Amino acid sequence: MTVSLGIKHHDSGAYDVVPIATSDYFERRWLPACAHLGLRYVSHFHDGALSTVSPDDLPDIVAELEILRAWAAANDAFMVERIDGVLRALHALDATSCEVDFG
Repeated sequence: MTVSLGIKHHDSGAYDVVPIATSDYFERRWLPACAHLGLRYVSHFHDGALSTVSPDDLPDIVAELEILRAWAAANDAFMVERIDGVLRALHALDATSCEVDFG
């Protein structure tokens, strides 16, 4: 199993997937970091709690990812790479023309 960001585009019906981590890696590396940093949203990327993300929550998710990225910069280069991919995708989307989910 993997953890990923999904983006469904309303106009085309296309569904883009941005990989985050394998389930094992997410549990071993991401979850302890989330607990250490007190991250509320990122810690639920894997469990289905964010199967539908409100556009109002996206700024908080981005802020948490930036906190995690700063921590990972000194601890986990692979995590930084994946966070950067998620941040690029989130910054590029128009929340009014798509749906976002994590799982």
